[in-house]
Amino acid sequence: MEIPLLDMSLNEIETSLPVIVSDYYDLQIKESEIVEPDDASKAPAWKLQLVTTGPTNTIPNPQTGKSEHLEIGHPIFNHQQLAPTGKATAKMIGQNVGAIVQAIKPTMPSVQLHTIRDWHKTTIGKMVRVKVIIQPAGSKDGKSWKTSNKIDEWVKA
Repeated sequence: MEIPLLDMSLNEIETSLPVIVSDYYDLQIKESEIVEPDDASKAPAWKLQLVTTGPTNTIPNPQTGKSEHLEIGHPIFNHQQLAPTGKATAKMIGQNVGAIVQAIKPTMPSVQLHTIRDWHKTTIGKMVRVKVIIQPAGSKDGKSWKTSNKIDEWVKA
């Protein structure tokens, strides 16, 4: 029996998204945004929210060993830096953004990093094929994260 929303203990509720099985998926771009950093030492980023277009399953729950069936619309997030900082070189940024652009198959003849701010809005509703993997929980440099999904490969359209 499910606990009514008003009676749930918000101190104990699971807040992480379900993690889906690593595989190739056809996803639809639901949201596309260019995020400008507050800190001048950081780069702007292209933030995408994609959603599944077919039912899928989660990885087994460690406590119960059972998977959960998810319907269409499960979100997968991607955050792509648009300028070099730290270890990321201009070539790496170009290759990573290029992989996304080529998976979307733009209708305009040439998309470049300086035109992405206008072009990205046209990606909403587009379909892409990607390889989704599981990123294990961890921590680095004082930041920690839960187990989640990550796009590992954009399949060229």
